[in-house]
Amino acid sequence: MKSHQHNVAISLFKKLNVAGVRPDVITMNIIINSLVQVANLKMAKCILGKSVILGLEPDVWTFATLFRGYSVVGAMELHHKLVDSGFVLNQVTYGTLIEGLCRREGTNAAINLLYGIS
Repeated sequence: MKSHQHNVAISLFKKLNVAGVRPDVITMNIIINSLVQVANLKMAKCILGKSVILGLEPDVWTFATLFRGYSVVGAMELHHKLVDSGFVLNQVTYGTLIEGLCRREGTNAAINLLYGIS
């Protein structure tokens, strides 16, 4: 999506919310992705929290999107919280995390993570 399309998606989501339309996991992921793309991580976390309260269960795409949006430090912190809470990460979430580590800290950081999960 282009930047203005993310803003349109966010605006439509707000209108649906006001109209009482309940989102599903796919809608939640689209909105979280749009918020991450416009660098509004605080609101992305808020949407995630509200969705959980509504009974929606975040999936690997939800967390992969959040990993992509966070700095490496924030992503690693999120990784530890998820693992500690029993969430099982898969190749999508680990792939996103490793890609971010390679870009921001270099391959050594990614290799260290790989050794830690094997």
